[in-house]
Amino acid sequence: MDTLGTSISFPSDKAMPKIPYAFEEGTDAFKNTVEWKPTAKDETLTVAFDEATVDLSEATHLLVQYYSAKSPRLQYTLSDGTNASSLKNGGRVFFMGMGANFSDLYVAANASGASFGENKGRLLMGMIVIPIAESLAGNVDLTKVSSLQIKATGATEVVIGGVASYKGERGDGSYEGGESAMLLNLAASKFAKFTASKEGTLEEIQAKPVSNTMYGTSETVTEDLNFNGKESSYVGEWSGEQTQQEANKIFIGGSYGKIEMTEDSYGNDAIQVTATGVRGDGYTATQNLLPNGVCWAGMKGVSFWARNDSDIEVAFNLEVECTAVVTKSNGNKQVASDRFNIQQGNRFVLYDLNTGKTTIYMTRPTVTLPVGFEGWVFIPFTAFSRADWSSNGVTAEQFMGENSYVNFFAFSIEAAKNQNKPFSVNSIGAYSETPLFESVYADANGKTAPELLGLNNKEEN
Repeated sequence: MDTLGTSISFPSDKAMPKIPYAFEEGTDAFKNTVEWKPTAKDETLTVAFDEATVDLSEATHLLVQYYSAKSPRLQYTLSDGTNASSLKNGGRVFFMGMGANFSDLYVAANASGASFGENKGRLLMGMIVIPIAESLAGNVDLTKVSSLQIKATGATEVVIGGVASYKGERGDGSYEGGESAMLLNLAASKFAKFTASKEGTLEEIQAKPVSNTMYGTSETVTEDLNFNGKESSYVGEWSGEQTQQEANKIFIGGSYGKIEMTEDSYGNDAIQVTATGVRGDGYTATQNLLPNGVCWAGMKGVSFWARNDSDIEVAFNLEVECTAVVTKSNGNKQVASDRFNIQQGNRFVLYDLNTGKTTIYMTRPTVTLPVGFEGWVFIPFTAFSRADWSSNGVTAEQFMGENSYVNFFAFSIEAAKNQNKPFSVNSIGAYSETPLFESVYADANGKTAPELLGLNNKEEN
């Protein structure tokens, strides 16, 4: 066939990879990785391996630990010190979520590389999978590969970690049953193995990519979002005429509403949300408020500061998208995302800063804020169930479980019942200790709401 200038392509050459996840999992999975922030086109990150050179002549795939909340286009190049092989035009690059073993999420590369990020609709925390024979072109000596070079097409942020190779049988249709070999093992810190072409663009990570900021002095209540300095990026109104850009964080597919800036109890920037009219499905909703990639795995529930700015009770629901690894009917473990809402008849806790009282309320199925409330809300994850219209496979047991992440967080208001009833929110996060009550009969042992929040005032029950 070579003499005729014809090549043969077998179906297995383009099989979707079924490869065991090669790197650490869980909340500390990205420890000892690096966050790279190139500022301009053609800046490079060079990753040296544990050994001076490695033999990849029999490897079928290159695996790169990866995370980004943006959509960086990156070119991946293997070098032997003299020659190189890079992603070729049309070569496929796959992404496999943390803890998965199968990937049908891929993009086609071009001369500048391949892009994965939030625009693909899934949280991309896991590993890049590059089929070596199919997707790399050049004349690198695969028996003497010394480094991996990553080139950016512009300013971005990306986390790069360990590097591994994988050897699987091409004829089995999915490359399963092979073995991974670690080329750069980050069980210990190896920051010297990473070199950026521009100084000041590289930082070692000692925690997961999106590190929770603790509220006050507490170590059990996180603050993953506050609205300080976010005026222009959150204010907006939808009254039936504005574009989505003008409405900003108000969802224009629902009922009318607006978001304005205000201050919380501590003088910090907060947002005030108001349903202003009824249309469509009857619900005023915000767009996603949290940054991508927030991890609430293993936490007990969601917490935030809230204030009822109306003269009557206000009520709202939460819409939370959880991304997790699910097992399909064919046995493949894949990343999936589903939306969850608060359901009827579940307990949640309110701590009022003005009265010092902690109160247990029941969902109906909304969260309700009584007249005059100003303080903190604690809603257990057990109060959430998967929305009826969302059916990608994430179960209630997997909701905020191991290797799960939050992709979307929004407030939803039944407009007819809450029209022109504003409420304010700030400091959205999660908690790992359930607030307890303290009285003359029982000691909460440091687990009252104000103590968990790191507040100084004592609760009065």
